[in-house]
Amino acid sequence: MAFCIVAAGFGASVLVSFWRLYYGISLSDESFYVALQYRLAMGDRLFVDELNTLQLFAALTYPVVKAYVGILGTGGLVLFLRACFFCFVLAQSSLVFHLFKKRVGLASALALAALPIGFVPYCIPSLSYNTLGVGFCMAGSLLLFQSLGREPGPLRTSSRSSAVSAGLCHGLCVVAFPTLACVVLLSWFILMCRRKSRSILGAYTTGGALVAVPLLLLFPWQAFQNAMAFTAGRFSTLSGWSGAKLYALVRDFYYWGPSKPWIAGITILSLASRKKRFAALTCALIPLSVWVGTHITEGTLQMALYLLCLAPFAFCFVADTPQARTLLLLVWLPSLVGALATGFTSTNATRASGLGAFAGALCCVLFLMEGIQKRVGLKALGALPAVFCAGFFFAHTWKVIYRDAPIQELTAAVSMGPFDRIYTTPKRKEFIESLQSDLRQVENEEGRVVFFDALPAGYLMTRMRPAAPTVWNCIQFSVGTDKHRCLDFYRSHLSPNNVAVQLIGVTEDVALLDFVQRYHTLWREHVDYRIFTGTANRQKLAERKG
Repeated sequence: MAFCIVAAGFGASVLVSFWRLYYGISLSDESFYVALQYRLAMGDRLFVDELNTLQLFAALTYPVVKAYVGILGTGGLVLFLRACFFCFVLAQSSLVFHLFKKRVGLASALALAALPIGFVPYCIPSLSYNTLGVGFCMAGSLLLFQSLGREPGPLRTSSRSSAVSAGLCHGLCVVAFPTLACVVLLSWFILMCRRKSRSILGAYTTGGALVAVPLLLLFPWQAFQNAMAFTAGRFSTLSGWSGAKLYALVRDFYYWGPSKPWIAGITILSLASRKKRFAALTCALIPLSVWVGTHITEGTLQMALYLLCLAPFAFCFVADTPQARTLLLLVWLPSLVGALATGFTSTNATRASGLGAFAGALCCVLFLMEGIQKRVGLKALGALPAVFCAGFFFAHTWKVIYRDAPIQELTAAVSMGPFDRIYTTPKRKEFIESLQSDLRQVENEEGRVVFFDALPAGYLMTRMRPAAPTVWNCIQFSVGTDKHRCLDFYRSHLSPNNVAVQLIGVTEDVALLDFVQRYHTLWREHVDYRIFTGTANRQKLAERKG
């Protein structure tokens, strides 16, 4: 009966998550993720044509995107990648269920398996360095735990395959989100230090080498150095380093976890109490108390970080269990380091720590589930902590639409182009369809296109290759004495076949605007944008190129 109830809830959560894919259009971040993959599929080269150093994850999705664009073009591309993300989180969910169904029971394992589906970083359900990095990091850590859980005794084939898979997942994790390499290094170090774990170290290293060796051999090192010089260190997974930032990060971690004396007090009282039901109630209510203390707008990332910080308290309920100690050492501890790394090296600071924290959050929920099951005979009651956490995740996903209107205002479905069949506001739909229609009239594959200051979504609406060094906001990289990097790149690819789109009211790159106005003709003026193409003076253009 309990399993049927949880299964019904799990099925409903899957359907809601799939339905949610059709709502909300971000013209910035999500479009940027897709545009990086699309640009690579169009033939642009890593770190040569696109200089933003966040693009390496696109190499993982290149075959899928290349095949889709080759067969269907860009129509429905954004929704397709959202569907790929949905399949990716379903695979994570299946892994969680498979690993823990015997340990906590079918109902509790299924409730725990709902967490990867509901955990959507920044509420952007698409393949990106965030989602791929988090997913592969969690999968690698859990598979490594599984391989250790099958010891002692001679190394079994199943343990070896799990360790190889763990190394492979962690390798892919580093490709997608490079600063999560600290998780891999710590995991490898733990295996080295534990005598009983050395038997699987070779298999784990082999899995990682399957990714590392081709990457090291094929990686365009010189181009990457040039890209780093171009971005002047503005790499969102390698930026903002300072002692003050580290202090603020540690302070936030303390505030969100150990500084909660009432949680520590209740935990101690529960452990000391002879009333097992009191301890079970504590395990069930800790996630609910976190929900109450979490701002809905901060979302799943903050919830994951809370749970990571509270995991040591939850561990107290199962500290006598060898597998729980292994889970704490091999999954929670690397996750803690990963959370510190993603927060310390990201411009989003503590908010980004939730990315590295997700695997540790799963540990916390699992500890609470087992704490209930140890004190109450009914295993199904262990599902309560996971149910509360999953409830928060899905409530957040329902409520928050990233950089679009509330979901009840998304009433108009786009009927063409990369955002086909996705609902947004009538105003945004008109903007997207109008811009795409105009671009089709001036599209010329012999030229290039630039959108300034920033409209990553625009690059998805045309077959023209970008005439900008990045599909993100180029002017952000124009720092110091070199304030004309976008202009210099555009000059180097200057052609009368080029198309330049200026967003009205948000233009900061006045140098590029002045150049475009002088050497191109205004072709179309819309209330939101202007389109320039051709040339106003062919002799000047020839002289400028010369």
